[in-house]
Amino acid sequence: MKDISVLRKFSLLPHGLRYKLLIAFSMMSVIPLLVIGYLVNNFLLLETGVTLGQVSIVVLFCIIIAWLGLFLAKGIVERVIDIALEAKVIANGNYDKKISVDAGDEIGQIGDAINFLTNKIKTNISDLRDYQDKMKEINIDIQKRVSVLSNLLQIGELISASVKVDSILELVVSKLSQIYENGFAALYYSDSSEKKQFDLKAARNLEGKELLAGPVEEGKGLLGKALLRRKHITVDSSTRFSSVEQQFKTRYKCRNLVAYPMVVSKDVRMLLVAGNDMKNFTYTSDDIEIIKVFAEQTSIAIENDILLRKANKLEIKDELTELFNKTYILNRLNEEIKRSVVSQRPCSFVLMDIDDFKGYEDKRGKPQAEIALRKVAGLISRVAQPLGKAGVIDRNTFALILPEVNKKEAVEISEKAIKKIEKLELSSAKDDRVTVSGGVSENPLDGSNVDEILEKAKLALVSAKQKGKNRIVSAGA
Repeated sequence: MKDISVLRKFSLLPHGLRYKLLIAFSMMSVIPLLVIGYLVNNFLLLETGVTLGQVSIVVLFCIIIAWLGLFLAKGIVERVIDIALEAKVIANGNYDKKISVDAGDEIGQIGDAINFLTNKIKTNISDLRDYQDKMKEINIDIQKRVSVLSNLLQIGELISASVKVDSILELVVSKLSQIYENGFAALYYSDSSEKKQFDLKAARNLEGKELLAGPVEEGKGLLGKALLRRKHITVDSSTRFSSVEQQFKTRYKCRNLVAYPMVVSKDVRMLLVAGNDMKNFTYTSDDIEIIKVFAEQTSIAIENDILLRKANKLEIKDELTELFNKTYILNRLNEEIKRSVVSQRPCSFVLMDIDDFKGYEDKRGKPQAEIALRKVAGLISRVAQPLGKAGVIDRNTFALILPEVNKKEAVEISEKAIKKIEKLELSSAKDDRVTVSGGVSENPLDGSNVDEILEKAKLALVSAKQKGKNRIVSAGA
């Protein structure tokens, strides 16, 4: 501000301060003039005994005092103006501006105080910006965690609902690939604890990474090493690469990844790989933990699927009809065939199918159709007793195993059954009736194993349908 004239500085001052300073300067100029006027009036005009030289001395003295006052006021006012103008610049947001302080008086203290406050404001603004940046990072991290939690809850709901495991695995790799920019994910699976090769089961965004689409062999390469050690491996910008890791990054064209082996029923059965192509990226402990949780969820899904399949094998009853299911009835037929071979006694097998069941269901509705299935199944179950077994092969197809019964006797038993079914009251409506057709085969006349006996019974059933339905036909007839 040193190169700006006093008048120019005056013009830059706020309107109110400018007028006050003008009044002050005017008053300082008027005082000497009044003194001079007083002297002229009282001494010169009244012709007192004062000489002109004495008056001149007094006037000169007044002028010097006025000039000194004006000079002093100018210095003070100029410094005040400089501070006011610089403070205005600071107030407009330029916190790098500093007020020059030339003296240690009160005005200098004001300048020091303004500089201190300016530095404090500047520091606070810098801290606030740092805080805002940290808040942005925290918000991003919170959003990321909320998204991950939502994804995990969705996966958990699918597991609870016993959704097919393939759908769950596809969802897992899809969500993992979305965690990071340019992300990808892959899941490798071995269907046997003795098998050392893990095949790609599900993948997302593996374009340009053809090698990752191939199988992983336990003990070979970086991924195979993770399977062998049963510990996760991490590859990112902070990794100190061995020759194996460097070769892996070069061949597989990926910058960052985490490979997590998953133990199912005490054996490593899956390998979950998640990565991205971000430059200068380093996985944090939280990142590793997130991938670990996804891996654990996937392990639960696989183990749940294995348990469900085991449960289905152990389950022997159909939930709707309470008859034996297909798996059980065919296993039992196999046992009865073996027994009949050893004892050289006959064993008959009957297939019964409700005629036009689809039309009945369309007409009566699904609830009434299920009632019909239960009533027909109950009657067939009573026919099978005391030695036989009744089961369900398909929704409206029933089976009878009749040990110690030849084909002729089985036809007679079945014909009595379908006559009772024809008269069976399924509801209060008089026309609510169904009919049943059947086919009969016998071991060893029509076959020596389950497949042959079942196929002959099916052919006989088809023949019964073609001959007009509501009848029993024996194989070969």
